[in-house]
Amino acid sequence: MRKSCYYLIAILLVAVSFVFHSCCNEDDAPRKETTTGLVLDFDPGTDDATALLLLKQYDKQPDWLVSTFGNATSEMCTRNGLILCKAFGLTSKMARGAVTPYDGHTVTCGDFHGVDGLAGLADELAQKYNITEKDLNALPDYKKLAEYILSKDSVTYIAIGPLATLAHIISEYPETQKHIKQVLIMGGGIQKFNKDGDKEYNFAGDGIAVKRVFESTLSNIVIFPLDITYISAYVHKDAISGYDYSKYPWFRKILEQNLASNIRTGQSTDAAMIHDCLPVLYFLNPTVFGTKEYKLIANEGGHIESSAQGKRILVGTELPTGYLTKIIGEALAK
Repeated sequence: MRKSCYYLIAILLVAVSFVFHSCCNEDDAPRKETTTGLVLDFDPGTDDATALLLLKQYDKQPDWLVSTFGNATSEMCTRNGLILCKAFGLTSKMARGAVTPYDGHTVTCGDFHGVDGLAGLADELAQKYNITEKDLNALPDYKKLAEYILSKDSVTYIAIGPLATLAHIISEYPETQKHIKQVLIMGGGIQKFNKDGDKEYNFAGDGIAVKRVFESTLSNIVIFPLDITYISAYVHKDAISGYDYSKYPWFRKILEQNLASNIRTGQSTDAAMIHDCLPVLYFLNPTVFGTKEYKLIANEGGHIESSAQGKRILVGTELPTGYLTKIIGEALAK
């Protein structure tokens, strides 16, 4: 009996010692680092090209690029995305995103961004950087992007085209919603619209996708609607003519195409409108923006409105006058 008591006491002492040392050494144990990532979902596009320029020149290269339809067909946007990746010397991986909206309707902005979606530069740049059909065919689809998102703890997802690809990813791979910690979107309109039915072009491009994103468990969504882009995304023609294009001589045509199309369509008399840069500017420096929280819902046509039952979404509302003009100039001169 006495031996049994000794054994029991010894076992208890060992257990207490183990717990004590575990507690004392808890702070010394190696901690797992949080892994982060950056995705740019785009439909290049002269404004998309400018957004990618800013990420490249400010050393925030996306880990993944994913192309979708919008400013041109999915095929043209995919080619343009690969061209821009090579032209800017990026090492980003690239995937093909959604090819059409959920309801299959045709999305087109005509030749606003040039007949090839890239200010008429696509063939010239593809030849210069030796981009072939084989390179395009080798690109994976968004399944690989979903796998990447699942491998990271915290992913920032910047979407500057229709939201079809993001909607597919979170629908087909629901666990990705826990890994996407921030979503920055150019799209929608609160009181300003450019499509019938009080809609904005990107959101009207796939309204079902917008509805799915707004009804998802994604949190920390920030949108930059037409209300702010109409007042903060302008770059005057004098600035465009005065920029330093020595590093990227071809880029002048990108901005001039946007300028000419805005003048031709009556959206401006003397400036380009580079909508897609605003989510990127927020990613680079959110403190320069004024914001307001809304509770928003979306219908399947892409119209958004305030509702007590809506998702809490932060909306970009203000940006200092001339800030975008200055940042683009600095990026080109870097």
